[in-house]
Amino acid sequence: STMKLKQIILDAGIVGMGGAGFPTYAKIPEQPGKIHTLLINGAECEPFITCDDLLMQIDADSIIEGAMITAKALQAKKILCGIESNKPSAIKAMQLAASKAVEKNLQKHNDKTYSPIEIEVIKVQSVYPMGGQKQLIQELTGKEIPHNSHAVDLGMLMMNVATFKAIYRAVRFGEPLTCRMVSVTGLGLAKPFNVKAMIGTAFEDLAKLAEPKVPLNYPLIMGGPMMGFKVQDNKVPIIKTTNCVLANPPEPAEMQMPCIRCGECMDACPVNLLPQQMYWHSQAHEFDKVEKLNIFDCIECGCCSFVCPSHIPLVQYYRNAKSSIKEIKAEEKAVDLAKKRHEFRLARIEREKQEREARLK
Repeated sequence: STMKLKQIILDAGIVGMGGAGFPTYAKIPEQPGKIHTLLINGAECEPFITCDDLLMQIDADSIIEGAMITAKALQAKKILCGIESNKPSAIKAMQLAASKAVEKNLQKHNDKTYSPIEIEVIKVQSVYPMGGQKQLIQELTGKEIPHNSHAVDLGMLMMNVATFKAIYRAVRFGEPLTCRMVSVTGLGLAKPFNVKAMIGTAFEDLAKLAEPKVPLNYPLIMGGPMMGFKVQDNKVPIIKTTNCVLANPPEPAEMQMPCIRCGECMDACPVNLLPQQMYWHSQAHEFDKVEKLNIFDCIECGCCSFVCPSHIPLVQYYRNAKSSIKEIKAEEKAVDLAKKRHEFRLARIEREKQEREARLK
């Protein structure tokens, strides 16, 4: 049942392992039948990262089994798996695992009235950021997720390949999420590799095994070169969302120039936002205008910063604007609550006064 699956996932500590880290049990709706299509994200999100590719090649059966378990619990009718075209071995392995799972499922339900779960492995273009949920859903189903909506609202649920494998291990063997596949790579490493690392392993220990070309006296990056961030200390541990330990030695920083209004950022934006206007208003701290430009739809992919000829770190402005808007809203909420409590107190004092006067009369 759905509730049983949610409990197993919660107890096993499974989160979205594509990088977002959203608790998986919270993604699964409580009532079965709400999800008609389950989506497997096999599109690697960034350059350099190949851990999902390897996982699909060596453990496709576990991924498909995890998806089948989830689909049965949710009463979903279809499973779609999107894999980028530059992963032929992974595509082949997943197609084989899918056909085996469908056959096995049909043999188990030897009933003519039973409608089997369809599994389709779809080859998608190798274009960044194809690994983004909204982009991959649009590619696989042709449906665009509206503003302020989620895939679940349209009857679809997407999870990363590593998440499905973790679900399979938790359901079949009661195994909690204690390790994950990690890409240890970058221009600063002579022998990059993928490894099944225990959660808590130090970044530095893994990077040293890949034979650094120069000493690791620069900060390592958690994630890819586009959306990843420099860690505070190279001894930080691998966590559930660490899909990559990237060692790219620092390059000379380009000087930031004024915006020339070329519109390159607008053409590059995969979410069809207006990066230039968002930048102007973020810079001027006009957060109400930034919010009206749908800044919360920004996936922080870094495409706009990458193409900017003026070398403006646009994503940093958007991140700052998002956090400022959240702070302002939290403050407004606190003020509103304090006002309501004060009004309630005044009303209570007045009521008690009237009750006292009534008793005296």
